Amino acid sequence: MRCNYACGSGEHTMARRRFLGTMAVGTGAMFGGLSMLARPAISAELNKQQKRVLVFNMHGGLSQLESWDPKPGTPTGGPFRAINTSVPGTQICELLPETAKQMHRLAIVRGVNTSEDDHGKGINMMLTGRRVIPGVDNPHLGATAAKVLANESSGLPGHIQITAGNGSSRANDAAYLGPKYAGLLLGNGAPPQNTLRPDAIAQAADEQRNAMRRAANERFLSRRRTAMTDAYTYSYEQAQQLMAQRDIFDVTKESEADQARYGKHDLGRHCLLARRLLENGITYVQVSHSNYDSHNENFIFHTEQVGEFDRPFA
Repeated sequence: MRCNYACGSGEHTMARRRFLGTMAVGTGAMFGGLSMLARPAISAELNKQQKRVLVFNMHGGLSQLESWDPKPGTPTGGPFRAINTSVPGTQICELLPETAKQMHRLAIVRGVNTSEDDHGKGINMMLTGRRVIPGVDNPHLGATAAKVLANESSGLPGHIQITAGNGSSRANDAAYLGPKYAGLLLGNGAPPQNTLRPDAIAQAADEQRNAMRRAANERFLSRRRTAMTDAYTYSYEQAQQLMAQRDIFDVTKESEADQARYGKHDLGRHCLLARRLLENGITYVQVSHSNYDSHNENFIFHTEQVGEFDRPFA
């Protein structure tokens, strides 16, 4: 019997099971599945809906027993209780009380397993859908989302990663999609480096310098244009856009109430920055929280870490 209960909206142009089926890990089919998003009709519908992606990368691996799938009273369940959420019948760990109030906005998938014991290989599988193969690079999810969803005319990166370290740089995670879709890394949530015009250089002089650079580039490209030279040209032009729109990276522009609500600690600032970026047209933002590789004092560690995560995530 054929079920025909979809409402006909853009969200139902592709069945969920069909999409997830094409992304089955280890089959090599993930980007066959993601390529469906690039079909003109589906891509146009997603752009019209202004879909955005936010990924939390819990470095080291957040324990499912201390978060989304508690097992109290079992030999390996640990000391924490399961608490009710805003969805009747769905419980999560007591370390996530604020998130429990938002459960009606979430969907929990408790059957994901990479079957990898190596952190790096597991992360690669989660972010590319493929196992690590020496000499083979595949685009990360952020690069794919940027290619499919990003507004080409905005000039801003479609793919930004907020990391716990310092400094900013471009990630090498777009593979064959090209550096245009590579992630921009924001160390500790700071604005991109070198995006302020030095006081010693006047605005008019800066504009003249850039005009000269563009003229030299165009002359060179007319004879020796390659994918690499295009990438360099795009990087310079995007840097100009970053300088012109630098304020979107400044989380202090948010209200004092929101800064207090998210928390003044690093993760709180990073989550508020992620919201600010998404609201300003960035397609994909990844926030990292580390380090969950808790080989010692697991319960104390998760009490602190998950406690910090709960409120800004919620």
